[in-house]
Amino acid sequence: MRHLLLVTVENPYDPKSWSGTPYNILKSLENRFDKITVISSPIPKKGYLDSFLRLILGRKKYPLWMTNTALKAYAKHFDETVRKSHPDAVLCISSQHLIYAKELNLPVFMISDAPWIAYKEAYKNYEALPLLAYKFAKQEAEVARRISAVIYPTPWACKEAESRFGIPKDKIKLLSFGANSYCADSDEKIFCRISERKLDTLKFLYIGKDWERKGGPLALDIVQLVNNSGFNASLHIIGCNPSIDEAMRQYVCEYGYLSPGNPDDRITMENAFSQADFFLVPSYAECFGLVFAEAQSYGLPCISLNSHGIPGVVENGKTGLLFDHAASAELIAEEVVKLIKDRVAYQNMAIAARAKFSNELNWSCFGHKLHELIQNHDEADKTVHD
Repeated sequence: MRHLLLVTVENPYDPKSWSGTPYNILKSLENRFDKITVISSPIPKKGYLDSFLRLILGRKKYPLWMTNTALKAYAKHFDETVRKSHPDAVLCISSQHLIYAKELNLPVFMISDAPWIAYKEAYKNYEALPLLAYKFAKQEAEVARRISAVIYPTPWACKEAESRFGIPKDKIKLLSFGANSYCADSDEKIFCRISERKLDTLKFLYIGKDWERKGGPLALDIVQLVNNSGFNASLHIIGCNPSIDEAMRQYVCEYGYLSPGNPDDRITMENAFSQADFFLVPSYAECFGLVFAEAQSYGLPCISLNSHGIPGVVENGKTGLLFDHAASAELIAEEVVKLIKDRVAYQNMAIAARAKFSNELNWSCFGHKLHELIQNHDEADKTVHD
């Protein structure tokens, strides 16, 4: 397999684009193909009707990239590039370029964190559903039936694809994403730090912009209850400045938004991870949760809810604790306290978290498995046609 065409509406050369996921996908594949041609970040075209509807409905209700005008322009750009560059295979991040594409008579793979409509329905209490949502969902399903395979990072997303797209299981591939930011120290160093955690003064780390969706109020209640159980515990909040009752502030340390691109902010975030004992983000809706992968790179047990893609990143009882949405703060705090009191169990969980990052939740592993998947498909396809 020599030449790959990577297609995305994001900018794979920018580490800040989609939290760095397209950037890391490209980096993970650069040394595995002789050549990679990239289509990235085309500006959606719009007609007069599109402009009018966007003005009336707003950009969230009527995003330009979902219009036929934009989708046809994406497809035209894609088809022209395939005819010009003659790739051996195509990897498309999301499906926009493929909706109206004609040049699909080669191995084509689509990758995303979930089928688009599954993601929107998972987030329905927090994000508006666009006007063209179900039309686009139907188009994406048609794409899935026309191409070689669809790739998702969690079992939840794979099951959603199977039920919504009506395609065979063997066309759906499970491949975990890697942590976009992570602790680069050796496993031995991380294991040593884990053994040095005293668990007498407890630091719970919360990272997220969306305080409600990511369960910020629940996290506060949990930390307060851990304190009520006789421990000195604090919640360290990165990514937002929520409104917190004065009585709760004694348990809270707020950092606000920290930019990974800012060296000082990056050091502050790394220190917060390194000094934490638990990663606590009880999110109600999450397609994957890259930050859970990042936390596990520091050997942090993750405490969250059994939401959508999270069980594909955090293994309940092994690398963290996951709870049903109906679980009370009291129940969660009780289980956390049990773990704190069992030092051996805590250390085993922390070690397993780091091991999961090292063995699975990293982009080097992703690149190796994806290249192997594309290579094997190409060889199988040649055998069929010989």
